[in-house]
Amino acid sequence: MSDAAAVDKLVARGYQDELAQYARDFNAILAADTGTGKTLISALVIRWCMAMEAVKRTELTVDTKKVSVFLVPQVPLVEQQRLFLEENSSLEIRGYTGSMGVDGWNRSAWINEFMEADVLVMTAQIFLNILNHAHWKMSQVAVVVFDEVHNCKGVGYSDLNCQMLTKRSVFTPGADNEKSLSYNSPRAVPTQNPGSHCEPNFQS
Repeated sequence: MSDAAAVDKLVARGYQDELAQYARDFNAILAADTGTGKTLISALVIRWCMAMEAVKRTELTVDTKKVSVFLVPQVPLVEQQRLFLEENSSLEIRGYTGSMGVDGWNRSAWINEFMEADVLVMTAQIFLNILNHAHWKMSQVAVVVFDEVHNCKGVGYSDLNCQMLTKRSVFTPGADNEKSLSYNSPRAVPTQNPGSHCEPNFQS
């Protein structure tokens, strides 16, 4: 698929484009019904963030490279979301699961992956392990997408929340439990289904 053909497949509806534009500047939780295109909105944000990074970068090195990270709560979703992003983007998309032996990868192996990929899809626990072992830095992540964020109390998600230093975080888990949290970069663009209750375990 050509780059132009891949990009053209991401045709957003008005509300999707509006939400994507908002999420470019602010952190956001997208609470909408299944089939309303939350993943497409995330893909639009990822595409925009990576384009901006390419414009700002004068040379590609380990220190200047930034990636997008798409986090999922369950292993089967890794391939599902990787395929969606791959089919709707000209970016290099890669997925990672424990069955690939990633728990045993050293820093050199992970740096190679980060240098060759634009978007990395994985479970939150794998990404948490990467950060804990200093294989990659949060400052080198352009955007993080939390898929199914109502699982934020699960293993990996809640621990990762404590490490996320997000800029101008705006969390709206539900009309009866709306909160605003303020942290430093990078952006986080979580997605969740309506009616789900989420109490992020952030530490100030």
